[in-house]
Amino acid sequence: MRPTFRAIVRIIALAGVTVILHPVYFLAGARRPKVVQAWHRAACRIAGIRVSLVGAPVREDSTLVASNHISYLDIPALASRVDAIFVAKADVSNWPGIGYLAKLAGTIFIDRETRKSASHVDAVSGQLALSRSVIIFPEGTSTEGDTVRPFKSSLFQAPFDLAPGIRAAVQPVTISYVSNPDGRPLTAAERRAYAWVGDDTLVPHLWNVLKREGVILEIRFHPAVDARAFGSRKTLADYCHGQTARGLSNIRRRCGSVSAPSAAGPRVRSDWQDNPVFSVID
Repeated sequence: MRPTFRAIVRIIALAGVTVILHPVYFLAGARRPKVVQAWHRAACRIAGIRVSLVGAPVREDSTLVASNHISYLDIPALASRVDAIFVAKADVSNWPGIGYLAKLAGTIFIDRETRKSASHVDAVSGQLALSRSVIIFPEGTSTEGDTVRPFKSSLFQAPFDLAPGIRAAVQPVTISYVSNPDGRPLTAAERRAYAWVGDDTLVPHLWNVLKREGVILEIRFHPAVDARAFGSRKTLADYCHGQTARGLSNIRRRCGSVSAPSAAGPRVRSDWQDNPVFSVID
């Protein structure tokens, strides 16, 4: 299929699934999260994103999931496997179409102003207290996926703020774009095509992604831990970062695509782990 025709077909299919599931969402009541997850699964299939799982997400409520961040494509990939809500920058709420869908999914929007960090933590702990799981990208940015930047610790305070009777598990996660649909490892240029960094703008980047044949994305779920087993949010953040970074290093080594960062360091977007249990591609 020609790349341009492939992208057009995918856009029509994504629009069709959205139109079909939109009224279903409002009729689903308590099962709305399942409708949201169904949309993300369909979006991944349509866009050619095949998810390879290593390990398993925690099957309990009130889990804080901490992942590295490479692209907006991380979101449907994670959401197709984990029943959770996301934390996103406030600007996303104003994006046409995407902002509306993010609001329906219960996204927690933050404006990243330091003086408001306490309210952000309250918002996350509030959802955890309601037995909802929350996914955060604590790098505070997206990268090309060759390294994991240090994790910002502020949102790791949320599980510490829960009532004593509530146990909030924290699960580190590693995401990596690893290969083409035929199994060939991605080249550096191909990995860059999926990363959303630097001066990339959403519409042209998404158009180019939809023109491509597809990609296999690996999500590695590391063992969950009890936040209160750590002395502070900083210690917890450092632990999760270590698990995530080690997972990425192992994936890159396995794929034979470890690359040293440039002298200027990895390119990032300023606004925005190994104990495998099983592996499956869908």
